Amino acid sequence: MSTEPMTPERFAEIQAREEAATPGPWRWRGDTAARHLRLQTPHRGGLTIMDFIRWGMNGARPRFARGGLMYPADEMATYDYRKNVVGIDNPDAAFIAHARQDVADLIAEVGWLAAELADRIAELTTSARVAEQAWERNAAMAQEITELREQLATPVWKAYYDTITVGLFRTEAAARAACEDLIRCEDAAGAESATFDWIGDEDDPEEPRELCVAFPGLDEAPTGYCVVGAQVADTYDPDAES
Repeated sequence: MSTEPMTPERFAEIQAREEAATPGPWRWRGDTAARHLRLQTPHRGGLTIMDFIRWGMNGARPRFARGGLMYPADEMATYDYRKNVVGIDNPDAAFIAHARQDVADLIAEVGWLAAELADRIAELTTSARVAEQAWERNAAMAQEITELREQLATPVWKAYYDTITVGLFRTEAAARAACEDLIRCEDAAGAESATFDWIGDEDDPEEPRELCVAFPGLDEAPTGYCVVGAQVADTYDPDAES
């Protein structure tokens, strides 16, 4: 099989011979008992392409059709400088003479085109697979971004004392627990008997709730520990409240 494509000139040469020759299909017909064979078409009444007539005592003289009549091939022969026959000036004769190589070249061309097509299909399949994997990765990243945005949009709870941030928590209960544990650590002796209360608007997450503590025999007093709902910012805002 050829590793190179057929040139346009070579293809045009073969195409010109095919177009000039008598339309096919062709078939051999004849009568061996009468010692007569001919190449003819199955249509138009069996148009003869080539036949033979007696040539001397032992030879057969091929003839080819021209203008609806049969002419001896030797009357259409072409010669080289030594008067050797090198061709027959007849479209059907030229088609027959070149058919062996023309067919081989066309078969090679079909094989080359089939191999090229297989390579292109493989490349497209690989490209499609890469594109599909990229799409899947992009989809996964988009899902992660969506989840992160949802997390950023979910309020967090800030626990703080004065201007000192104790921590950021997903729930108000966790923020309160952190403040209460700090009070217990500050007064370990009375921690077991202490009672805690949170003062503030329970329906407004933007309103701080302050932790108050009461010990036996003492009035409830504010501790300075507070919790408040907050949003996690996407960007830095120097004017935002801390």
